[in-house]
Amino acid sequence: MTTAKSLSSWDASKQAAWRQSHASELTLYHFVLDASPSMHPHARDLMRAYNMYLAWLQRAAGPFALADVWTFDLALHRLSSMQSLGCVQALTPESYRPLHGTGTALYNAVGQVCTTATQPGQHVLVVFTDGEDCALEPMWTAGQCHELLTTLQEHTGWLCVFLGAF
Repeated sequence: MTTAKSLSSWDASKQAAWRQSHASELTLYHFVLDASPSMHPHARDLMRAYNMYLAWLQRAAGPFALADVWTFDLALHRLSSMQSLGCVQALTPESYRPLHGTGTALYNAVGQVCTTATQPGQHVLVVFTDGEDCALEPMWTAGQCHELLTTLQEHTGWLCVFLGAF
């Protein structure tokens, strides 16, 4: 009769060591949430949709999956650093607040998140947006984002999920 090791012995340092030695097997989720003025009237709906999706992923994804969460308006803001998917918090009215009076730099946010995610593994980009980019000084254009995402999907296996709001 064999005895299985208790999962309680997998403390943070053991998990980190496993992730480092199995880096190419990791799934890394990058949540990019539109927090621009156009999302203000839909904040409750976005929180509900994100929280339902997050809860499903936390049940369905592998136990070593990692995630980071970003919001954007005219700038990109890190809501949470890369951490265990199971530790990612649901959105609340305190953590997700679309701004008034700024614009939407969707392409800049997508370009920045994708080009700074350099860890090995299966990357999944999940974008919640109403889809309107109106950046005044774009660093990334629609064409550049299309080329970047196409390259990432074809050459490194990224999966891109765009969840349009309303």
